[in-house]
Amino acid sequence: MNNKMFTWVASNVALIAAILLAVTLDSAWLRFVAIGFIWLMLLIYLNILFVDKGTLEKYRGKAKPAPNWTWWAFDVVVVAILMSADWYVTTVAYVASCVCLNVIYGDQELPG
Repeated sequence: MNNKMFTWVASNVALIAAILLAVTLDSAWLRFVAIGFIWLMLLIYLNILFVDKGTLEKYRGKAKPAPNWTWWAFDVVVVAILMSADWYVTTVAYVASCVCLNVIYGDQELPG
């Protein structure tokens, strides 16, 4: 496992752990942090897509740090946890950030 993949796995495991702890412990501050981080990811990705074209070109066409199936598996787990916690608006934000990230890496194109 290379360094980029390890970093990707570690950060995603930390996100899942934070969401699970926020849901199971019913911790208000941890819930605020987890939801805030998901919305921050969406804002950063939207900024890259529509404002910071230099960063977009840097990532366009590059290989992802992990295989696509691991990205999809992780995303399905996160969406399932968010939906089970009744965080529907945050689930939509997370899915939107996933789509934005796929566009950034060039796996999908923006319509129009």
